[in-house]
Amino acid sequence: DAQLAAASIGPAAAEAPVTIDRRAIPADAALLEYWLGQERALVWTLTREGITLSDLGASTAITDAALELHTSLHSLAAVATQQRLQHAQQLHGIVVAPVLPQVSLKKSLTVVADGALHYVAFAVLQSHGKQAGRFLIQDHDLAVAPSARALLHSPGATSAAARMLLVADPVYAKDDARIAAP
Repeated sequence: DAQLAAASIGPAAAEAPVTIDRRAIPADAALLEYWLGQERALVWTLTREGITLSDLGASTAITDAALELHTSLHSLAAVATQQRLQHAQQLHGIVVAPVLPQVSLKKSLTVVADGALHYVAFAVLQSHGKQAGRFLIQDHDLAVAPSARALLHSPGATSAAARMLLVADPVYAKDDARIAAP
């Protein structure tokens, strides 16, 4: 993770600052950009109405909850449905519930994940409380972006590049079984 972070910080530091015209953001859309630091986790919520920064608490709690959910979904036969739903509700409570005041009425949510949140299928996060039992995908169209900068339209972009869909399953560790020689 440290190597990945170091490699990604260098190019980002060299890029020019960006100005975002909030009027260009659709009224029914929101961007959630997560950051998991050494101790604290933050989320920036960008909507036409403004930008808010929310402190989500300890990064370790989010990392643990994200990995628990990922593991429970990856091991369907070994983990009871109710336990998977509890993991989905727990993570929803940590990473989505704090921003509900800004996004609950938005139809489209774009998520920029960080750290262990890259392992999370946000669509399966399930609310609890007033809207108990609703999956995030039931109330919002969801998209994932590698960064907020990736959503900005470049004046030189071609129409083919604007229509490209890139799907990836990145490898972050040298000992990943997917890159082992046969």
